[in-house]
Amino acid sequence: MKVNKELARKLAKKIVSSVPKDKESLSAVSDFLGLLGVLYRKEPKFRDFVLSPFISNEQKKAFIKSLIQKGNIPKEIEFFVDELIDLNLLRIVGEIKRLFDYESEKILSIYKGKLIFAKEPTKELVDEIIQRVEKVLNRKIEPEISVNDALIGGFELRLSGLVLDTSVRTVLQNLSNKVKSL
Repeated sequence: MKVNKELARKLAKKIVSSVPKDKESLSAVSDFLGLLGVLYRKEPKFRDFVLSPFISNEQKKAFIKSLIQKGNIPKEIEFFVDELIDLNLLRIVGEIKRLFDYESEKILSIYKGKLIFAKEPTKELVDEIIQRVEKVLNRKIEPEISVNDALIGGFELRLSGLVLDTSVRTVLQNLSNKVKSL
């Protein structure tokens, strides 16, 4: 099923404009959108519930709004639940979350992403890389650290709209491509 990216973008911007602009609120909304996306994709009972023609939209809205109350999510997002249910848009909540996160990062002047190493890095190395990248980008970065031994050596930094790849794997691939083109 094709995702209507323009509709997702409009909804993400509408959510961002309606919720408080502090990190805690934006993170809570992002987590809530992630939860809805996972429930819809991976829990058949939840998906059947929201798609059922035998359950009224009011009951569906009430259930999802109860999740908002239990999860300490800003109440300003309740309008969004109404639109999701009325327009049957839970199928695109993953794309809405991705765009919401992008807009939130701009507001908070941060980049979230992944910092992937070939082997377990020292804390000093991680801190140095983060510090240097923050200085160049003039933004705070909050990477998730992971290890992928397929990189052979070096690291990859993946942020929204930016990839910095210093891995040995990529150097070898580039060298191989040059040799093949000769």
